Amino acid sequence: MGENSLSLLQGTVSLLILRALQKGPAHGYSITRWIHERTDGAFVMGEMGPHTANAGRIYFPSGTPDLDDIRDGAVDIPGSVVRELEEETGLKPGDYRSDAYWHCVFTGPAVAMIRLLHVDTSGEALRARLEANLALQAHPELSAIHLVRGPRDLTDAMPRFVTAFVEAQFSSQP
Repeated sequence: MGENSLSLLQGTVSLLILRALQKGPAHGYSITRWIHERTDGAFVMGEMGPHTANAGRIYFPSGTPDLDDIRDGAVDIPGSVVRELEEETGLKPGDYRSDAYWHCVFTGPAVAMIRLLHVDTSGEALRARLEANLALQAHPELSAIHLVRGPRDLTDAMPRFVTAFVEAQFSSQP
């Protein structure tokens, strides 16, 4: 895909997100973007806390862009990711490396923008670090951290866009 095509896709996704933000979830839009850290082959996911709207659901740590993420008429998806990741996990941009590109996953009404982030530590060490950060928060959004090392680790608590992305990642490995 050429640079102009990518810009068009990003512009289209930004427009869809902006429309979803304006209409709100009551209109059936589920436009989200999630990220994850992949360390020693593990995908790191967070379980939503009991006080959240999606209690018990397991996602990549991050969130949905909000109106504060609109900059100069466009949705700042990378900026939203950085903000949300730090809020939920305590990880700062210097703690990980981002892939240069985004994956776009369409599953029914959901559009997920996913960018791989890499952390130079083991999955267990990263989980321990994130759990320690959660213990310091008065009202953490996440109640647990899960490691996914293969399709057998996928559960019904994970939205379809999460399982579709992870299945595709593992099926492309040798």
